[in-house]
Amino acid sequence: MREMTVLCADAVYERLSHLANALRSCGFVVIEADSAARCVSIAASQKPEAVVLDLDLLHVDMENIAEYICRVSPASRVILTVDATSLWRATLPYVSAVAARENVDQIMSLLQEMLLTDHQA
Repeated sequence: MREMTVLCADAVYERLSHLANALRSCGFVVIEADSAARCVSIAASQKPEAVVLDLDLLHVDMENIAEYICRVSPASRVILTVDATSLWRATLPYVSAVAARENVDQIMSLLQEMLLTDHQA
């Protein structure tokens, strides 16, 4: 199975570092961003297969950031991480999945599912 490049974006260093290290230990190539501006810049230049984007990172409209990422990197799948996924059952356009931000296993599972789906396509 090929490696998947994942852009992780979170303004909280501890969460960002924990998720990035966990994903690296599972074989993902990880790029880190600590701001929305850095996230969209990296998405445009690196074109990662997936972007794990924390809701708290954004001081602007979430939907517009997710849309922008998908426009500059059309193949990127966006996973939104939030405190309570039950509040986000209606997924926003341009967001492929929603995960609990502290549930690294759920995030990894979603990424592996995306990789498998993309590989079969």
